[in-house]
Amino acid sequence: MSLSVIEERKQVITNQGYVRPEEWLQLPYVDPTEQKFVGLFAVYDIYDNYVAFTCSGNYTVDWGDGVVENVLSGTKAEHRYDYSAISSSTLCKRKYKQVIVTITPQVGQNLTSIDLNQIHSYVLAGSGNFLTPWLHLRISGPNLTSLNILSNLFSTRQNLIEQVDLLSIGSGFTSFYRLFYNSYSLFKVTMPNTSNVTNFRECFYACYSLIEVPYFDTSNAIDMYGMFNECRSLVNLPTLDTSNVQTMALCFRNCNRIKEITFSGGSTNLTDLNTCFALCYSLEKINGLDYENVLSLNNTFNSTKILNLKNLNTKNCSDFTNFIGPYTKTVENLITSAATSFSTILSSDLVFLDFDQISCDVILSDTILLSRDSIVRIFNNLSDRTSLPSRNINISNSFGRVYLTNDDRLIALNKNWTITG
Repeated sequence: MSLSVIEERKQVITNQGYVRPEEWLQLPYVDPTEQKFVGLFAVYDIYDNYVAFTCSGNYTVDWGDGVVENVLSGTKAEHRYDYSAISSSTLCKRKYKQVIVTITPQVGQNLTSIDLNQIHSYVLAGSGNFLTPWLHLRISGPNLTSLNILSNLFSTRQNLIEQVDLLSIGSGFTSFYRLFYNSYSLFKVTMPNTSNVTNFRECFYACYSLIEVPYFDTSNAIDMYGMFNECRSLVNLPTLDTSNVQTMALCFRNCNRIKEITFSGGSTNLTDLNTCFALCYSLEKINGLDYENVLSLNNTFNSTKILNLKNLNTKNCSDFTNFIGPYTKTVENLITSAATSFSTILSSDLVFLDFDQISCDVILSDTILLSRDSIVRIFNNLSDRTSLPSRNINISNSFGRVYLTNDDRLIALNKNWTITG
């Protein structure tokens, strides 16, 4: 399926909500207590159709074309489909036929891991794009501790998975690291009990088509780095428990359709919000986030539609580099006593900025609307450096600078600050 077709389908789904294609074969019902993998696979007429994967625990594979194999634990299962042998009744408008692949553990065995990130032995590693056209996965694994759906080895442009139903996982399944990574076509996911998962790093990275995510448990999550980074169609999110999260750097970067995000459980362990909400062009409101122990707000709110930031408890934050963007109008009661970097480049709409004592260089260039009164307030809050090395405050292009009197400037100069602008 070409990228243009993906974009066309994405537009339909955005307007109507996700509807599984009617011409797709229906996957069988799978109970969450079963150990079973069922996957809908596309078979094309334009090239060889290879598929390979490994599982832990001796397992049986029904390839969906009349071939059934028993495979030893850890041994690669691989298959080549003959397009002409697949029933024409499965042919789609998208020019492929379909088969349903089923994986089950053999008697007395447990399915503990599934790895779809495998290359068929006939295909030379590194030889170019390798299409693994899974369409819809339904997975139940109460003993499952590891699952690798997608691949860095293959061309992610060719990832066609639209739906993943992850019904159950084992208690030892603690990492969702890159679980749906680069799932460009993924529209719908079903999430299992994730109460034991601690690592959600880049879990949904670049899921461009994903519109909403169902509720799932993040109460033990520690790492949310890049979790929803580049989820450009995401509109609805459940409340996320951040009580144990330490990093959310890049977590929502470029989620440019979402308007509101809500957190629960507090976030007293959170230290890194670097670029967390950057490029979220529609984001207007963030609820329930505690900034007390955050060390970095580098680009955190840049290019959001959050117009007013007020009473952020940032007493431990050192990095305020470009923390706001062009749409923020006011910043009030910001604690900057620990700041080692502070800048608001391109904050063209900023009219009011209020922070407490600050000791690092301050870059306010391009804050075009910053008034004289606001600049004077800022001068008054600069730390006294008369017995310390000088610092610089840059107010270039701020219209209020032209109305500053000599006495106004002396407020900063007498504290051993230099003024640019």
